[in-house]
Amino acid sequence: MKARDVAVHARFQIAFDWQHISESRIRVVRED
Repeated sequence: MKARDVAVHARFQIAFDWQHISESRIRVVRED
């Protein structure tokens, strides 16, 4: 795997994790 591919994959993974966290927070707010 090239370093460039690793960097792109890392950025994609971080963005995906943030999206998941945001959705979880929205659900908690709606439940309140």
